[in-house]
This record gives sequence, structure tokens and C-alpha cells, in this order.
Amino acid sequence: MTPLLAALLLGAPLPLQAEAERALPRESAGALMDVASGRLLALVGPDDLVRKAHAPGSLMKLVTAWAALRADLGTRTFDCNGTDVHRGRTRSCWRRDGHGRLGMRQALSDSCDVWFYRMARLLGPARLLEAARTLGLGRPTGSDVEGEAAGAPAIRARVGVREDWEELVRALRDAVQSGTGAAAGDLPIAGKTGTAPVAGQEEPLAWFAGFAPDDAPQVAVVTFVPEGLGSRDAAAAAADLVRVYFQWRDRQGPAGR
Repeated sequence: MTPLLAALLLGAPLPLQAEAERALPRESAGALMDVASGRLLALVGPDDLVRKAHAPGSLMKLVTAWAALRADLGTRTFDCNGTDVHRGRTRSCWRRDGHGRLGMRQALSDSCDVWFYRMARLLGPARLLEAARTLGLGRPTGSDVEGEAAGAPAIRARVGVREDWEELVRALRDAVQSGTGAAAGDLPIAGKTGTAPVAGQEEPLAWFAGFAPDDAPQVAVVTFVPEGLGSRDAAAAAADLVRVYFQWRDRQGPAGR
């Protein structure tokens, strides 16, 4: 089944679906969803890419950041010199010369690996798992996508306190305006980039997940690009999809909203 046919069967608006398909390169994939209703607005990309499960890469840093806020550890700072050593194992940050001393907001914006390695150890697996489950990981979204498997994020009710959510949104806004997602920065988007290795593939899979407008979310967007960089390719693709959404929304007029 082609993505276009699937979208038609799901009831996605044909004009938005067709324009979304034209906006993305043939080898990329992406989706747009109405944040109020959970309605799928567009689903594009090759079937063999869309239907596979993919490692989320740095998108999982959102779970760690949320767990830190829930544990009142959101103000904790760590020094990043480019490497993290724990129990004889050395892990590198993507910025080899390090980020210096930074807190959660900058760590999320700049996707500092070292900060998140250390925060994850401080939190421990139980609190990380609890945060992931609270955010809906491990459950289907209920989006009516045929054959959807458990494992996608969905928030059916407000969880946590408002101040924590606002801090997380500020970090995601920073990520687009001045951080790793700057390739999407010409639009009011908040979100997170990510890259993840793929077995048998030399280059990683690039991710971007976010929402727009950043101050009053209407649409959620996710893109992933084989053999790309989240900070460049997936973020730029997300901006293209959100631009398509804004144009489609504005054509609807007050009666169509």
C-alpha cells in the first residue's frame, strides 16, 4: 500500500497529503498529526522505511530530561570535556572538544551526550522507565494506522507540573533557534534532533520530532532521513512539512479550523 493510499483510507486530507509528499525527498519519511485530536494529517515516505521500527537516537534524551525535572534535578550541571568515563568504559560526546559546564536546558538544546550519560546514571533505571511510561512509550498511539505496534509516544492527559513542561518547551525552542535543530529555525518550531546507527548501513538515520507553533502547538511533526544528520537533514525536512501544514491551514479559513 502506498503512503498516499494509506492516508486516503485513514481520512487524511488529500491536499495536505499530496503537498507533504512533494515537500520531502523520495527517500525520506515524515508525518504530521493534529495535536488536539490525534488525527493523522499526512504520512509520507517509502513503505519499507515507514513500517520499520527504528532506534530513536537522541530523541530519548527527552525522556531523561523529563525524568530529571520530575526528580527535581533539572538544575543540575555537569562538565563536558568531550568524554565520559564510567567503570572503565569511555564514551564520547558528539562534540569532541566538549561543551564545558552546562545545565539541562543547554544540554538538551546542544544535545550534549556527556550531560545525559551522567544524568541517566544519577536517575537510575527505575526513574527513567517510569518517566518513559508516563510519556506513553510502549503503548500504541491510537492513530488508526494499520498494523501499528506498541512502542510509539502518546500523552492522553496532562502529566507533571506546568513549570516542568514549560522548562522542557523552552529547551526544545532553544534547540531550534540556536542549537542542533537550527536548520528548522526559520519557523516557530520546537523540537529535538537525533541520529541513530542502522545495522548494515554506514551512515546513521537522522530524526527530528517536534511541534508548531512553539507557543501554541497545533501540529506535531516527525521526520527521519536515511544516511543523514538530525541537525541538518531531518530538521530541514521537518521545517518543510510544517510549512506545508501552515499553508494548508491558512487556506482552510475560519470555517475549516
